[in-house]
Amino acid sequence: MHPIQAFLHSIVETGQVAGASALVYQNGREIFFGCAGQRDLASGAPFARDTVMRMFSMTKVVTAAATLKLFEQNILGPETPVAAILPEYAHMNVLMPDGALRPARTELTIHHLLTMTSGIPYPDAPAPIPQMYEEQLAALGDMRACSTREFVRAIARCPLCFDPGEAWLYGLSADVLGGVIVAATGMELGDFLKKTFFAPLGMADTGFSLGASQAARAATLYHCAADGTLAPHAAALGYGLDESRVEMGGAGLFSTLDDFMAFCEMLRQGGAGILSPASIQRMRQNQLTESQLSTFWDAPHGYGFGYLVRTLMDESKNGQYRERAGSFGWNGMAGTTLRIDPARGLTVVFGMQRVPSASDQILPALMRAASAAIAARH
Repeated sequence: MHPIQAFLHSIVETGQVAGASALVYQNGREIFFGCAGQRDLASGAPFARDTVMRMFSMTKVVTAAATLKLFEQNILGPETPVAAILPEYAHMNVLMPDGALRPARTELTIHHLLTMTSGIPYPDAPAPIPQMYEEQLAALGDMRACSTREFVRAIARCPLCFDPGEAWLYGLSADVLGGVIVAATGMELGDFLKKTFFAPLGMADTGFSLGASQAARAATLYHCAADGTLAPHAAALGYGLDESRVEMGGAGLFSTLDDFMAFCEMLRQGGAGILSPASIQRMRQNQLTESQLSTFWDAPHGYGFGYLVRTLMDESKNGQYRERAGSFGWNGMAGTTLRIDPARGLTVVFGMQRVPSASDQILPALMRAASAAIAARH
């Protein structure tokens, strides 16, 4: 059995996921597609090539690419102050350890958002951040009727965790970038992404909302309990299939393996005429200083952070993923991943729909299988 197919079967048979699929290209040609299990356990519908999935944080990579497009059009630049586009970010405060607020000493820029060095957290940061976000989001009312700009205004009313540029922190930076794109272009985020990427690349099943055809092929989002039991996620984390909702730069896209492969191959090919090679190089280069790198995630080892992507700097420290230096990509909260390894001409897109994702166990096994498959071809 093909190593990647064996991996897919193993994670289904051991009950780690309801279903999963993987698509692998090398040097622009498909070398593997496989799937296993079911996209919905209740109906028995199989996980298939055209299964629609919630991509969650893989949306961030698309938002980064969209921002780079605006760089190329001289609408934005890395040092553009966010307040020049979104005036509500002109006077940001920093939350001090004693709970007091003080004015930020550094001006927030587009570079800070792209590199997650803005100081903008997710709402699950330490207290009292969650309460502050809860109050602001509650004031928005029905999130299903909320616009990207309204959402971003609410974020601006919450404090930063540190002065922009001081450290790295995973948070709502990409979502603020979504608001920047809306304000800078005069287009809704989904419309700009469709015009710039989805339509030119033929990504017909990708967007922030689903038509009837896509909804009929959508995978159920499962929650994995502590005992390993899979059950449909009660609230689907606010990402219902039949609801309009805020178009967020950091999450929210639905897509399929083939659609996201088209996007990833565009990146691997240096922009493929949609973006410039220089933009792709900028995206995949580590952008963090030594000080900022010290606050980047400890694992997996050997990686830095580019423009909303993890990028492999030190191959000698990377026994976990079997990637080459210069590889880049990102994961989604429900276990999806994109991984681009230019040195090997390799692009991998993997799909599953489970939270918590257990990606730190599942994805290394995927990449070991992919490496075994490539070795067997040569």
